[in-house]
Amino acid sequence: ECLDNINLFSIITIMSFFFMIPVTIFTEGIKFTPAYLQSS
Repeated sequence: ECLDNINLFSIITIMSFFFMIPVTIFTEGIKFTPAYLQSS
C-alpha cells in the first residue's frame, strides 16, 4: 500500500471518528434520559 500524507490523514480522521462514536453516545446520551427531559 502506498500511503501519502493525504491518505494517511484521511484514514486517521475516519478511524478517530468511529472510535469517538461510543464515547459521544455515552456522554451525550446521559443528557437525554427521561428524568432529564422531565426536569427540563
